[in-house]
Amino acid sequence: MPVRNDILRAPLDRLEQVLGAPATGRERQWASRLAAALGAVVQGWVVHTAESESADGVFTEVDLTRPSLARQVGALCQEHGELLARATALQREAQSAARAFTFPAPSRAAAYPPAELSGPRQVPDFGLLRRRAEELLHALRRHQEDETDLVLESLTTDIGVGD
Repeated sequence: MPVRNDILRAPLDRLEQVLGAPATGRERQWASRLAAALGAVVQGWVVHTAESESADGVFTEVDLTRPSLARQVGALCQEHGELLARATALQREAQSAARAFTFPAPSRAAAYPPAELSGPRQVPDFGLLRRRAEELLHALRRHQEDETDLVLESLTTDIGVGD
């Protein structure tokens, strides 16, 4: 089990570092770093999901003959997909926020029609972006804890601890 969690440790720690950094005055760089950190989280989450749900994954340690544990495994598997979708959508949002603060070089500016350069740009809400990324980070870590708790509950019940 610890090896499985190591797949996500570095990406989640990196995401936490980005979230702890100020964005004001560095919006493009911060959003780019956030998008990159989320990309690493997405890649790690895909591996985590594949390993967890594989034929020899962590869920094979759970006693699936117990309906309550089987339901919990099903819920965690469903959450794998939901969290991946959230992380991917947030990564795209961060990439879009970075692009909003990227301007064409002066030599390329002549190639754009004046209306396109002077048109309104939608300013991203960096507070909301940060909050959503913090919520995602919390949800990913809680999910890992729930998986660990489920396996431990199954194992301790299975061997009769507390009898």
